[in-house]
Amino acid sequence: MANARARRNFLSKIRVNEVSLSSIDEIKVNGRQILDVVLIASEALDSRLKDNTSGLLLKMDIEKAFDHVNWDFFVDVMTKMGFGHRWINWMKWCCSTATFSILINGSPAGFFRSSRD
Repeated sequence: MANARARRNFLSKIRVNEVSLSSIDEIKVNGRQILDVVLIASEALDSRLKDNTSGLLLKMDIEKAFDHVNWDFFVDVMTKMGFGHRWINWMKWCCSTATFSILINGSPAGFFRSSRD
């Protein structure tokens, strides 16, 4: 409970596009509540567990995160939050080696790498 309260207090100090994150239940993302994303992630995890499939699930809003995040800043934040070098290097590897696919009629249409050119 204390961790949840600390997170909520931390979020109350953050402002994104002039919107305070203090009332996280009311935040909308493209017409959806932000907690819908948590539900989607939970369903994806449940699906992996049911199929007994190992792997890593990482959900990022690529348009916002990949194009606009300064990766050095991201590493500095993780370091200051106490994440170890092994975890940070793993996250950098996951983000830099990811491939993407576009679903056409529910089927992947090849894969491509991302870049920040």
